[in-house]
Amino acid sequence: KERLYTKKFSEETNSNVYFLLDSSKSMDYGNPSKIEYAKALILSLSYLFHLQRDAPSLFVFSDSQKFFIPPSTKRGNLEKIADVLEKLKADGKTDPKDVFLYLIEIIKKRSIIFLFTDYYHKPYDFIKGLKYLKVKNNEVFSIRLISEEEFNLYKNPPFILKDLEIGSE
Repeated sequence: KERLYTKKFSEETNSNVYFLLDSSKSMDYGNPSKIEYAKALILSLSYLFHLQRDAPSLFVFSDSQKFFIPPSTKRGNLEKIADVLEKLKADGKTDPKDVFLYLIEIIKKRSIIFLFTDYYHKPYDFIKGLKYLKVKNNEVFSIRLISEEEFNLYKNPPFILKDLEIGSE
């Protein structure tokens, strides 16, 4: 007697997922600001990765603030990420070199890495750091945030550009 069976399969990756967030002052531009968009994206992605049993983490950086929540599959970790993102304000300048030196030390196993930045300051340092993480066999994604005001900037000349991190014009 033959019987038909249906097997249900759900793949779990159990990966560490690192969300790197540039929290420098330039991310505070726009309405809503670039950092607000980044926070919403990170929280949404953290939740989705958590649902598939991956371990989300958060690394917030600028020259004036650095904060790290290690990867974990526990529900409390997701709540910590949400709390930090809710209270976070953009401040300081971008200094990606130190960030990547630190990440190289803490990321030991193959991981998924998302970088959220506007690439406003020292873009080549970001690119060098991402390339190094990619060589270490990580999956690396870079999300560049540009506000609508920045995107349409050149439509209404003349204008004066002001560096939000340094203050120069």
